[in-house]
Amino acid sequence: MLAVTAIVSQTINPSPLSLIKQTRPLLPAEVTQVLAASRHALDGQRFRLAYVAGGPGIDIIAGPNGWPHWKRATHGVDSMSSGGGSSNGVAWSQPATSEHVDLITIVEYTDQAARSCAGKPLDGNLIIEYERKTPPGTWTVTARIRSAAEELSPIFDTLADESLSSGEVRAINGRTARAFLAPYKFPASSGVITFSAPPPPMTKTLWLDVDTLLPVRWGVSVPAQPNAPALPDYGLTFTYDASIDIRAPEGVAAPTCVK
Repeated sequence: MLAVTAIVSQTINPSPLSLIKQTRPLLPAEVTQVLAASRHALDGQRFRLAYVAGGPGIDIIAGPNGWPHWKRATHGVDSMSSGGGSSNGVAWSQPATSEHVDLITIVEYTDQAARSCAGKPLDGNLIIEYERKTPPGTWTVTARIRSAAEELSPIFDTLADESLSSGEVRAINGRTARAFLAPYKFPASSGVITFSAPPPPMTKTLWLDVDTLLPVRWGVSVPAQPNAPALPDYGLTFTYDASIDIRAPEGVAAPTCVK
């Protein structure tokens, strides 16, 4: 009797791991269940987002809600100034100079409600951002509000997007993964990208490992346009690495309010 009950229970309420391996398209409620389990599996995971698996990119430690808790990005910035000028009709010149700056940015997504330094509650979560430029090699820190135009929003908001539909299963960087797809929409409030004409229809795809439910890739595809070829998959790969360690810089006090 117990064995029969267990079998019936598994049939009526299949686990997310069982659902993601189904050969049929998943129902919307089943997609929601798989995404919730994926966010739970991601909690505490350490990984690198990169265009190429194993390549350089952004280091992440995930939080409990499917969003990063910590993010670290490292890159160099080169600038060059050309010598020369004129004054009172007299031209002069000097050798051009170049400068290289190494930039490290560490971001903590606190998942705490933000407030102003005057004590007023603000609409959004508190984000602490540390930055070090070398030279001079010193840290600065600021507090701000999480916005709809966060750099990582398109990726991690997808983990909670109930408009996704299930797709094919195939190998992604050595893992068997299932696609979850939906139309890609630019954040309406981003203010970053403007179009003189409606953008082409785009599809975002989140690939989840069928054995662990962990994300393995996020990408956007664009169909061919009259003056442009198709872009079949442009996105980032998740490379998991338990050795990734991100924390606030020592000796730098984090603000608790937004100025």
